[in-house]
Formats: sequence, structure tokens, C-alpha cells
Amino acid sequence: MVERRSSYCARVSGKIMTSQEILTQAKEVLEAAPGVVEFVRAQLLLLVEQIRAHFGDTGVVAFAIVALSVSALFLVRIVSFAVAAVKYLILPATILAVLVVLISPYTFAQALPVTSVACCLFLVFKS
Repeated sequence: MVERRSSYCARVSGKIMTSQEILTQAKEVLEAAPGVVEFVRAQLLLLVEQIRAHFGDTGVVAFAIVALSVSALFLVRIVSFAVAAVKYLILPATILAVLVVLISPYTFAQALPVTSVACCLFLVFKS
């Protein structure tokens, strides 16, 4: 007889983790996050002081402009990727799933994964 587990299980690097273990691990990561942020902040302040020592205040201003420009470009890339995913994948898959529900006996929950894969494959073969 096969034993069934009532909790959600995930396989991480060969080890099966229950939902409670996943939540515990996520809690540990969230508790460690402020320390990482503080470390990055300290390193950034150290870098700014080093730039100020070598190049003066104009070097700090130039560093700030470059850092903000790179951050803005990165943010624009992420937002454009998200908009493209909604425009070319999520919206067509949802519309196609609604059409499948209207003309077949399948439910929306059964049709959506199939239409999502179909839209993904269409995009892969289109490019």
C-alpha cells in the first residue's frame, strides 16, 4: 500500500521537502535578508568613500549618475519583459482557454495549461 502525504511535497536537490520545511526555509531566508542588505549598504558606503578619496565629489556624482542609469535600464528591461509576457503569452492563452471552454466539455482549469503550452510553443517556433 502506498502512503499518501496530506501536505504538499517538493523535490529540492534530490530531497523531498514538505510544505512545512519549505516555509521554515523561506522564514530563515527572510530573517537573513536584513543582514545581507546591511552588508551591501556598508560595502556601497565604503566604495563611495574610496571614490571620494580618489576622485573627489565629482567622482561621487559621476558614480551616482552611472549607477542610477544602469539601474533604470535594468528596471526598464524587467518591465518590458513583463509587459511582453502578458501581451504575447498570458492574454492569448487566457482568451484561447475561454474559447476552448465555450466549444468543448473541458473546464477552464483543464484548458489553461494546454493553451499556455500551445502559446509558448507558438512563440518559440515563431522566433
